[in-house]
Amino acid sequence: MNGGTTRALIDIGATHNFISPEEARRLRIRYTKETGWIKAVNSAAQPILGVARGIPIYLGEWIGAIDVIITPMNDCHMVLGMEFFHQVSSVTFEKNNTMHLHEVATTYKVPLRRDQTGIRRISTLYFYKGQPNKLLMRQDDPSMRRKSQWHNPNRGFN
Repeated sequence: MNGGTTRALIDIGATHNFISPEEARRLRIRYTKETGWIKAVNSAAQPILGVARGIPIYLGEWIGAIDVIITPMNDCHMVLGMEFFHQVSSVTFEKNNTMHLHEVATTYKVPLRRDQTGIRRISTLYFYKGQPNKLLMRQDDPSMRRKSQWHNPNRGFN
């Protein structure tokens, strides 16, 4: 990516592509400051640092360019989400630890390395511009503690 190498978490539950500020710095990725929020499952919403657009990426023999949101992350340095997968015609994951990116007349094989730690994780990420959306808030999220945004399971969202 951007002339360097990195590992990415493939997350079909993530709306966009994300990279940590440390990894962006290491890969010399320049970004512009933009406002937006990142929300992971069971965590408080936090502001993003910015967005880098049109970053060159090589996956096996597949060559493309992606946009990435720069935001602090704990478990990994980069996430490829649905924004990436919408760039190719189709994607399949094979039993032999490869991901196949299908274009009009070509299939590109990308080797995958599965997590060997045995740790199971939920890493669904949401990105949204403007103020945090009350549909994504948790009742116990201290950063969003306004009574009008609490979820009541008996009445739906307020």
